Amino acid sequence: MNLAIIGCGVIGRYHLKSVLNSNLKNVNIFVIDIFKDNLDECKKIARLKKKINIYYLSYVDETDKNFD
Repeated sequence: MNLAIIGCGVIGRYHLKSVLNSNLKNVNIFVIDIFKDNLDECKKIARLKKKINIYYLSYVDETDKNFD
């Protein structure tokens, strides 16, 4: 499953925490934000979750991935 969180401000961080605390397996999370500081904050939140693949992007071309 591919999930995209677009915007990693306060609400985006809550969405990331929610996904990380769920029992989802085989999930790829794409965190997308144009601001490096916001991506860094999301990296701090996710640093303890080693079993989930998390990718940090400053933009996304929607033709590259299929998101759920």
